[in-house]
Amino acid sequence: MEAAALYAFAGKKMKNIVCYAHLTNSMGQVEGDFQKGVHDGSIDALEIIYNTAKILNI
Repeated sequence: MEAAALYAFAGKKMKNIVCYAHLTNSMGQVEGDFQKGVHDGSIDALEIIYNTAKILNI
């Protein structure tokens, strides 16, 4: 829903937008169930966002 609002805003203002979704769930609560990575994948997600910003020079 939030992504749809961002894309609608970008379309109305004629601006480019990049939207990331970092999904989490209740899995991985039991040892060995589902490995999301360091800090539940937050560090990896931030690295992807940082690299995109660097490539786009923003």
